[in-house]
Order: sequence, then structure tokens, then C-alpha cells
Amino acid sequence: TSPILAAISCATLPPVFVMTRHVGRSLSTQQQEVQALLGDATSLAEQSLSSISTVKQFVAEDLEGMRYRNAIAAAHAKAVETAHMQAQLEAAAHIAGNAAILGVLGYGGTMVLDGSISAGDLTGFVMYSLLMAGNLSGLTSVYSDLVRAVAASQRILDILDRQPQIESQQSTISSSS
Repeated sequence: TSPILAAISCATLPPVFVMTRHVGRSLSTQQQEVQALLGDATSLAEQSLSSISTVKQFVAEDLEGMRYRNAIAAAHAKAVETAHMQAQLEAAAHIAGNAAILGVLGYGGTMVLDGSISAGDLTGFVMYSLLMAGNLSGLTSVYSDLVRAVAASQRILDILDRQPQIESQQSTISSSS
């Protein structure tokens, strides 16, 4: 209905996309760190439980429990930091969408007063802008969740691709026959 209003409405898109890409990289890195910290905590628990008789002989149950609690606390703190970053990204996308709507309303109001568009056209355009703002913030949320999921799955793929340091008997038997 109005190219000028469309330009005002879309002016917030490039900064939001750039910010989302930049923050997405940070989210990916932080999520990989969370996964590594969770892996370390799991490894501590596995070591303690598989050697429970040794832990009991040295009366180190409290020490091992404290090591595990500290590892879990570190992973939790990093996960909370990652969630805060994601929340800030989504909040910024909501603010940018609302700024676009306010810009459209402000400039569109002057256009209605000038008589270049009708109040009905401005109302329709504001509705379109509201739809765009909602979808933009939804896309930002989906993108940040996707980046975090990819980072988490990357940890699993790294573990699956890792070459064992000790060869099993099965692999030496099959290579000799």
C-alpha cells in the first residue's frame, strides 16, 4: 500500500539479521562448552561409580560428591549464561519489531494528516507490520534454538567420530584374518 512505509517497516530487518548471526555464533560456542562441561561431569560420576570400592576404601565419598556437584554447578552456570544470551537476542528482536511498528505509526500518521493515504490504509499496513514483527521474533527464537541444538549434536558427532586410543580384540582379530 505504501513503499515508504514498507521501507520504514523493513529498516529494522538488516540489523536484526546481523545481530542474530553474530549472537548465534556465540550461542553455538557457549552451547558446545555446556556440552563439554556436562560430559566432564558425567565422566566424573562414571569414574567414581565404577571404582566405588576404591572410593570407599579411601573414605572419599564426600570428596567425589563435591567434585561432581562442582562440575554440575559449572555446567549449570554456563547453561544459564547461554539462556540469558538467547533471551537477550529474542528481546532485541521484539524491540526491533515494535520499533518498526512505532516508526510506521509515526510516519504513517503524518501521511494520513497530509492526505497521501487514508486511515484505513494505515490501519491495514499496521496489521501487516504486526504480522511481520511477530514472525520476525518467532524466526529469531527458532534460529537461536536451532543453533543451540546443532552445537549440542556436534558434541555427539565428535564423540562418535573419535578414534579409540586402545584397539579392541575384535578389531585385531578381523584385521589378521
